Amino acid sequence: MLNTKGAAFKKLGVKADHLDEQQALDLLAANPRLLVRPIMVRGGQVLTGFKEEEYRNFFK
Repeated sequence: MLNTKGAAFKKLGVKADHLDEQQALDLLAANPRLLVRPIMVRGGQVLTGFKEEEYRNFFK
């Protein structure tokens, strides 16, 4: 759920592959803009980010 491709993350200069789960959670708590958006939940399915093809299938 951590948006490692966004400008806010890149600005921090952190390497995603060097983060453990707690460090990622701490980053999200301090920087909510790092959360991948949007987050769609339907039944047991969760879709994050915007991927047009996946959205079409998600709402069928």
